[in-house]
Amino acid sequence: MSVKSFKFWSGLALSLISLMLSKFDLIVPLSTTQAIRFQLLQAPPSIINFAGDLKYVVEPDMTKRNIASTEDLKDELSDRHVWIAASVHRGEEQVMLAVRRSLARRYPDLVTIIVPRHLQLAHHIVEELQ
Repeated sequence: MSVKSFKFWSGLALSLISLMLSKFDLIVPLSTTQAIRFQLLQAPPSIINFAGDLKYVVEPDMTKRNIASTEDLKDELSDRHVWIAASVHRGEEQVMLAVRRSLARRYPDLVTIIVPRHLQLAHHIVEELQ
């Protein structure tokens, strides 16, 4: 929860958000700061479970096979140009595709990695790109 959202909900809307949060079974904030904000908005502490930000979580027991695969990928891409379209939202795929085409003319060996903002969007992006 951003500072802006917290300020909004902690003002006149506090009674509304408090009621809404009481209906949740689980709240998984990205940081301890966000967990505290939810508590200040009167979310029941028993439903707040801090799990950390998945962007920064690394699997602690990566197998040798996974490590080898990662190293192979790094080796394969080391001499190529890589373009990453990250946190792609619905409606941005046409712009992304135009940028990719422009880059591919300049860099024929271009590898494109697309990371949708929401996993549900992946299927839609695949359809658009075909």
